[in-house]
Amino acid sequence: MCKNELIGTIVMTHYNRRTYKIDGIDFATSPTAVFRQQDGVMTSYIDYYLGKYNIHNIHEAQPMLVSNPKKKDKNKGVTGDIYLIPSLCNPTGLTDEVRKNFTLMRKLSEHLHMGPDKRKKKLDEFINKIKNTVAVKEEFDKWNVDFTADYVTAAARKYPLERIFMGPMNSDPVLGDKNADWSRQLKGKQ
Repeated sequence: MCKNELIGTIVMTHYNRRTYKIDGIDFATSPTAVFRQQDGVMTSYIDYYLGKYNIHNIHEAQPMLVSNPKKKDKNKGVTGDIYLIPSLCNPTGLTDEVRKNFTLMRKLSEHLHMGPDKRKKKLDEFINKIKNTVAVKEEFDKWNVDFTADYVTAAARKYPLERIFMGPMNSDPVLGDKNADWSRQLKGKQ
């Protein structure tokens, strides 16, 4: 991804599971730069992540991503830009180019909207592949890790299909399908 494509991207940081919109890249700042924490203490980004999240091995020569604070950040007292270390961020979402590719979106939908029977079959295949691949089995044996094919069962209730009202309350409700998926029914609605 080049730097212009990165602007506007939504990323998630794996250490706190928060999302940020990338508003810029600061090539003059690196993880070794010093900043003032909310409590007034000066520290480097590397020391901050080591102390707060126990994250080691941050590459020192990377530029910092810049995110403008959201409204809830401002309410918490964050006034300046939020600087993020790129190696600790994961891009989220799909690009416009990917969304326009109908075949790819259909294939992606097959994996994301899989029924429970197909999902169980895929998990069984994955566990069998792990158990029957010699190199993987040897590595997991070193760690004393094993996977079981037994599934946890739980008592549950079956709820009726949820009704979603679109627009005025006197309009007819939209009913989802048995997998609680309303994506087709909601297209083109208010």
